[in-house]
Amino acid sequence: MAWKKLNFENLIIDFNYPSGTLEYPEEEIFIQQERVERAFDLALQLDKEGYNVYVCGPNGIGRSRYTLKRLQEITLTKAKPPDICYVNNFKDFYRP
Repeated sequence: MAWKKLNFENLIIDFNYPSGTLEYPEEEIFIQQERVERAFDLALQLDKEGYNVYVCGPNGIGRSRYTLKRLQEITLTKAKPPDICYVNNFKDFYRP
């Protein structure tokens, strides 16, 4: 993975961006995907250091929209986490 200099534009996050799945009703994106639901439930219940959520799949299936929806749901019940900034640990590459 190549590195690049971090600048202010990299820190701006716009959560109201259009998605490639706008033509589908929100409820129908992950119909009968119990594994996805269980994985998200488990990931969002883990409240320990070193755990992250990684979402992958083909383009246009609603990954971003689904992830944003689930994160918005969890923000209603959990306290706001502190702001963090990841910095590379050059001494231990397995714990960047």
